[in-house]
Amino acid sequence: MNPGFPDPRALLDRFALGWRKADASLLKTTWDPDYPDSTYMPSEAPEPVFGFAAISKYYDNATSMYPITSMEISNIRVLEYGLLAYAYCDISIGFTVGESEYLVHPRATFLLRQRDGRWYTLHYHESIKYEVPQS
Repeated sequence: MNPGFPDPRALLDRFALGWRKADASLLKTTWDPDYPDSTYMPSEAPEPVFGFAAISKYYDNATSMYPITSMEISNIRVLEYGLLAYAYCDISIGFTVGESEYLVHPRATFLLRQRDGRWYTLHYHESIKYEVPQS
């Protein structure tokens, strides 16, 4: 952590809390609304979501469609580069679709920028872990 800068992990805590509470407005606070080229690659989506408005709509839809049953972040690693930071973490998130409950374990990377005493996400990417079968 750089002295004089806020801890970027606070953004990850806010992100996790937003999912736990299914609070789209809280999730949106993790993104920089003034950055025009934000990108989010959800693990379930066929392509990235571009721009703050589209990311906001994604959160509105996801938090209302998929009731969250659990959300934990672990294995956090943050590398700071002045006003930028790269964060890696493992996520465990549970949600329901109809009568079925699902638990997925994506790994995630964040590109963060510090502005006005706060960290904001500029880019977020999820990928699902899997094991290649042994031949």
